[in-house]
Amino acid sequence: MRSFFHHSSFRIHHSFKRENTMNILIVDDREENRYLLERLLQGNGHTVRQAANGAEAMEILTAGGIDLVISDILMPVMDGFQLCRKVKTDETLHAIPFIVYTATYTGPQDEAFALKIGADRFIQKPCEVDVLLSAINEVMAVGGGRVAEPVQEEEALKLYSERLIRKLEQKMLQAEQELQARQEAEQALRESESRFRLLAETAPVGIIIEDRDQNVLYVSPTCISLCGYAPEETPTMEAWFSLVCPDETLRNRVRAEWAAAVETATKTGVEIQPMEFPVTCRDGTVRDIEFRMSATQDLDFVVLSDVTSRRRAEQALRESERKYRRLAENTSDVVWTADMNLNTTYVSPSVERLVGEPVGLHIQRTMEEKFPADSLNRLYAVFAKELENEKDPACDKNRSRLVEVQHFRADSSTVWVSINISFIRDTTGRPIGLQGITRDITERKQAEQALRESEERYRTILENIEAGYYEVDLAGNFTFFNQAMCQILGYAEDELLGMNNRSYMDDENAKKVFHTFNQVFTSGKTAKAFDWELIRKDNTRCFVDTSIALMRDAENNPVGFRGIARDISEWKQAEAERERLSTQLLQAQKMESVGRLAGGVAHDFNNMLSVILGYTELAMHRVPPHDPLYEDLREILSAAKRSSEITRQLLAFARKQTSSPKVIDLSDTVENMLKMLRRLIGEDIDLAWNPGPGLWTVNMDPAQISQILANLLVNARDAIGGVGKVTIETGNVSFDQDYCEDHNEFLPGDYVVLAVSDDGCGMDRKTRDRLFEPFFTTKEVGKGTGLGLATVYGIVSQNNGFINVYSEPGQGTTFRIYLPRHGGALSTAHQPGPATAPRGTGETILVVEDEAAILKLTQRVLSGLGYTVLTAETPAQALKLAMEHSDRIDLLITDVIMPEMNGRDLADRLNALQPDLKILYMSGYTADVIAHRGILEPGVHFIQKPFSNQDLAKKVKAVLGG
Repeated sequence: MRSFFHHSSFRIHHSFKRENTMNILIVDDREENRYLLERLLQGNGHTVRQAANGAEAMEILTAGGIDLVISDILMPVMDGFQLCRKVKTDETLHAIPFIVYTATYTGPQDEAFALKIGADRFIQKPCEVDVLLSAINEVMAVGGGRVAEPVQEEEALKLYSERLIRKLEQKMLQAEQELQARQEAEQALRESESRFRLLAETAPVGIIIEDRDQNVLYVSPTCISLCGYAPEETPTMEAWFSLVCPDETLRNRVRAEWAAAVETATKTGVEIQPMEFPVTCRDGTVRDIEFRMSATQDLDFVVLSDVTSRRRAEQALRESERKYRRLAENTSDVVWTADMNLNTTYVSPSVERLVGEPVGLHIQRTMEEKFPADSLNRLYAVFAKELENEKDPACDKNRSRLVEVQHFRADSSTVWVSINISFIRDTTGRPIGLQGITRDITERKQAEQALRESEERYRTILENIEAGYYEVDLAGNFTFFNQAMCQILGYAEDELLGMNNRSYMDDENAKKVFHTFNQVFTSGKTAKAFDWELIRKDNTRCFVDTSIALMRDAENNPVGFRGIARDISEWKQAEAERERLSTQLLQAQKMESVGRLAGGVAHDFNNMLSVILGYTELAMHRVPPHDPLYEDLREILSAAKRSSEITRQLLAFARKQTSSPKVIDLSDTVENMLKMLRRLIGEDIDLAWNPGPGLWTVNMDPAQISQILANLLVNARDAIGGVGKVTIETGNVSFDQDYCEDHNEFLPGDYVVLAVSDDGCGMDRKTRDRLFEPFFTTKEVGKGTGLGLATVYGIVSQNNGFINVYSEPGQGTTFRIYLPRHGGALSTAHQPGPATAPRGTGETILVVEDEAAILKLTQRVLSGLGYTVLTAETPAQALKLAMEHSDRIDLLITDVIMPEMNGRDLADRLNALQPDLKILYMSGYTADVIAHRGILEPGVHFIQKPFSNQDLAKKVKAVLGG
């Protein structure tokens, strides 16, 4: 039955325990019965007192504080009937409920008698737990004990005597049966005596048999071996005792203790408890011997057990327990034990440091007072799970559970603790309690929380930065990365995790990356600003700028690499564009420098050519055409004009050629030049003309269109070198900002395009890069000046246009010239004037020129044409002459660039003196004083050096209004 009172019963009656807690007195002469009943009642929340007989029970009852009595009947000193009768007839005790719980008096008359003398319930042993607990509940629910029926003392004694007589009759019958059984037993004993002797001879314990006079009748071999004394040396127990216990003081103490034990056993009827004392053997060794004694009517049996090893083990265990208790009491961790109801039975002093209260107070705390609700529920769940596991016979008896929960402190704050829990077990392995170690992990939890918060901040930063963050192992496999890294490579997270770096780079970049990673691994130094090209998932390529740092574990061993990767593809493209623009800028600066040089040379050269042309024309007017000298003069004039054409090309390249722009239809202008252009390229080359419909107008000097086409077609003719085809096309085209961002050589806007294509030999990249440099030519020496395409470049730039060239070796060439669209109306066509030089009618002309030869020539030519000519070599002379001249001056002819003052400023000063003064500027090239980028301002008259006498005559007449 004892196994029935397992701790599981405590859980079954848990609700009863909380609501009906009582002080219950258990009366039974058998200790085991009291123990089992006590466990049951305590498991249900009751406080239990014990008594071994009715006399002890009365002492406890008289002291007070008992709510219920549960009593056996058959007991020494005072039995249960007597106890019940005394209780129910005592005015101070009769209200206490009394339950008879017996295994001896079990008849209906016994029950009737018990109830008659006042018992509240009569229950026979054994019974089910639920029956006993229900009876207790029912008795206590009545609200007080039963009152004994009115019975006269004589009647009560009679009934009690009847019960005793009946029981004595039963005992007599039992005695007769026992006598017969004893006789049979004696026979059996005699039969088994030999077996007993054999058993005694081989038993592991020593056996001594003595008679009532203490004469030793038998000593077993084990006893002889144990102590070393022969039977003849110990004829009596006193003699044996004197040998094995030579210390008289010890011997007297042992005798006294033994006598007391025998006396107690005699009085109480219990078995004599074993004794233990050190025995000195013959060889002088001392052994711990346990003595047990039992007796028959004539004989005493003494059993000796050598417990030396056990006692030494127990001593070692006690020392170990002391050591571990000291350890438990001095450790920072809290060591504790609890019963199966989770009530603390021991806790180490370190609990005060943990929760801020002394041990005694902490032990009294309930689980609800120690733990917050969620932590308590978790602990209950763990406990229930472990109890469930106990049902499995194969479960690990040495297992433990680690639980992390919060624990209340004395000030109601909480600390985080880890609790390592295991069962305390009895010798059968049955759980009888709990033990554990509680450790304060608050700092660790706070550190973990701080770490989680730090990781969250770290992750938030990583997920929100535009740069990619990565971690790879030593083999180059991704182990961690942020979303930006996925976006750079174009892979999803699950695709990128574990991917090797060789998966997204070509062999060349793989070698480069491996070399850098190896340097970082070897040196331990971080590589910064390392850029390379990777291959995205969609096979597009991008450039990344990467840092690489070595990662190490807690033991400082390299475990991988980490770093930041930035997509610098746009930066690379911008860098390439900057390099291209820088190259273009250098080219433009070079062209500008060459242009300034060419312009300066052309200016001085034009002055000289003006003199040569002028005087040659004057000489030819004086020499008859049939004179051989006339032919020489004509060759001089022809050479001067050719030289003048070269200077004009130089000025066109330098964008210092003077132009008179007009609003024109480009197709009409080209159409009027086709006949001349066909003669220029020859009969072997086919000239195709494809004008575009609805062409927009442009504002440009038609003479410059002629220069452009002439130079392009001459180059096309030379590139064909025989039979071929040249195509001229016009059309409209518009470029928006988006298109121009992808085509850097284009500018946004509306344009009229003039395209010239040939099927000649074409050009390579090297030639195209130098195409518009002045004096650069691929022709043989003497076959070209290298100024044709430079002239085209200068004219187009002067008119805010741009050129694109498309050419490949063997594939021909196409020049596309883009001229800005103009919204104005077409200009009226100019009618050619007379062939002969017009003459003057005496008008006064002031000529200002710092080149003396030109000044002299101009004076001679104009005087010959009937004009009155005043001359000045400097602006200061001109101003003085104008102020001193009393008559009207009709026209000022002035060089543009002069010392002291430019021609425009001089004209302004003279206009202040004579507001009606007409102005004609002359120069080897224009300056910004009268033109913007070589284009004359409205109302400004200009003649380009070098000029012929007839050109000068026509220009002067036109300015004067003739």
